[in-house]
Amino acid sequence: NIQVVTRHSVPTMSLSPIPLYLHLLVLLLSAILILSHYSAKATSKSGHHKIALSDVISISSGDLEHVQGIVEKLNLLRDSSNAELPEPWTSKGRTPKSIQCVREGKNQEKCKPGSVVVPQFVQDMMRLQQHDLQFQKNLDDVQLLGTHNSHIDLAHNYGVMQHDLSLLVELVQPHQAIQISNQWLSIRDQMNMGIRMLELDIHWLYGSVRICHAGGVHLERLNKIIEWLEKTLHITIHFDSETIGCFSPKDTTAREALQEIRTWLDENKDEIIVVMFDDQEDLKRWDKVHVLNEFIESTVAEVVFTPSEKDLHFPDHWPSMKQLVDSNKRLILTTIADFGNETRPYMFVRDTEVWKEADAVDHFEGFPKCEPKLQPGEHNKNVTLFRLNSAALWYANFYKEDNWISPELLREIQKCPDKNIISMELVTPELVSAAVWSFREEDWNPKQGGFIYMDSVTKTWKLDVNGKTKRRHACKQTGIVSSMDTHWVLSQGEGSFVDQQCPPGFEFALPSNALENFLVQQLIEDAGTWLAGEIKAESGTLKI
Repeated sequence: NIQVVTRHSVPTMSLSPIPLYLHLLVLLLSAILILSHYSAKATSKSGHHKIALSDVISISSGDLEHVQGIVEKLNLLRDSSNAELPEPWTSKGRTPKSIQCVREGKNQEKCKPGSVVVPQFVQDMMRLQQHDLQFQKNLDDVQLLGTHNSHIDLAHNYGVMQHDLSLLVELVQPHQAIQISNQWLSIRDQMNMGIRMLELDIHWLYGSVRICHAGGVHLERLNKIIEWLEKTLHITIHFDSETIGCFSPKDTTAREALQEIRTWLDENKDEIIVVMFDDQEDLKRWDKVHVLNEFIESTVAEVVFTPSEKDLHFPDHWPSMKQLVDSNKRLILTTIADFGNETRPYMFVRDTEVWKEADAVDHFEGFPKCEPKLQPGEHNKNVTLFRLNSAALWYANFYKEDNWISPELLREIQKCPDKNIISMELVTPELVSAAVWSFREEDWNPKQGGFIYMDSVTKTWKLDVNGKTKRRHACKQTGIVSSMDTHWVLSQGEGSFVDQQCPPGFEFALPSNALENFLVQQLIEDAGTWLAGEIKAESGTLKI
């Protein structure tokens, strides 16, 4: 949608839609400039254009008699597996069959929002690791799972044609794929799986702030042409290069997404959610920031932890999860664009002292290097939240973001507690289960309960019902503020669970993140090691 406002006698008059010729002109210019933009990039990198007409069109006009053969080939491709395609694209644009949910769509390609089955063990472990073990820690010292472009999901029809497009692409470019949606599943299903940070791509579209996949193209030439059209025709065009990709009037509004988050928070009273708005400066230029603020006020304002509250009560650090829950300020909002005074009522600004980003997951180096890192001067200990981002879009031979966080990479990232938020793409219950570093499913018995120890063979947590076996105790150095500086030793002597003998300067403790757990794994001996935690029988709650 391109909305125009006259600048003559009735300056507030809205004309929508604009004349068809102008709409088509802008879209045509956008397509030409995008093609030239990425084609130029490909030329500079490889010395030749990666995209040629012959790469796309390989069926001549005389091949109409082979249409039936093409259809048969498509039908074969539809149900065949393609081992040549890497994860996570093996499903060719359809939600993986491994996900249990109520299927929708003509090809059963998507899951009905809220219907995804999340194994109880995964739910329990995400609550244990992200909530119980970190509840008393300041937010800058916790680690949460998040998603990139959270609402650009197949469940809400983003990329609903990508499966059919993938099949067509394979006719001319084998082992290529089309992946338009960043996520398979709805944000409700993501939160149910344990995702605690969501990214909402918001843009002004069809008279509202809507969620759609745009931004990041930055075509200055197109913006100059639109400016020229505005001056020549004496109109305001609510469209620029940052809005390319937004076309549907059915796209979810920001208000609907925020209401979905509020409903989930109301159902989960002791959980917190962090939301980042992936927005652009054009919202301010078009005077639409107030619409976003009105959506916030009508849905989530009561539970938002605001910048002014942080300045007043926590000027030098973030509050703990417990403090946020106790005050019922369980939603934190951040924005990419700085809208000045219009930002302050509800939103923190990204790329400030409060929030930093890293988009180079494809260049990530695992523990102990933990690259990329914030450079000196970028990180204010106890204040800065650091998010590691990822992407997994694939537009055949035209464009590919191949920095998907695999289960193996996720396990390595978790050992780097300076990465407060790990944002993933195409997240599934199976991928989230890879983040479990404490118990194994066969050793988890919350009804029976027991005292926690680390087994010397599996190096995972287990439960001892009576706590009387003699083992050494895991001891953590006291007075350490950041998990990055943590130091662990084992007690000199053995004893029962309650008979701990930690040396001076250390205390009997329970690892609160993957790094601390890894450090204890390096210390354990044959009998295993007591950890300072107890799972209460029946309730399954953790006592530290």
